[in-house]
Amino acid sequence: DHHCIWVGNCVGYANYKSFVLFLFYTTLLAVFTSATTLPFVLDTWRTSNNMNFTMLALMPGIISLSTAILFIFHLYLLGRNQTTIETYQVPAFVSNEFSKVKKVNS
Repeated sequence: DHHCIWVGNCVGYANYKSFVLFLFYTTLLAVFTSATTLPFVLDTWRTSNNMNFTMLALMPGIISLSTAILFIFHLYLLGRNQTTIETYQVPAFVSNEFSKVKKVNS
């Protein structure tokens, strides 16, 4: 299918299920981390205005958004039974005898 720099391996037929599950669990973990740290970060930021705590809440949010988009894209590809490479290629049409329209003489 493609080479993934985050996994450090090529994603193909044999490990595509593992890749999609990796995206799902990474998204789930990032959303959970954002949700559980956000109240603490907001409370600390109101009192001390510390930039470290702002980044603590911001990074899991960015990661969860980007992995969620990638996960949804790969679910879309699974639904269409396509690979990533097939999505970006120009469609190739094969001409055969059934696709030709025959004129009937009247």
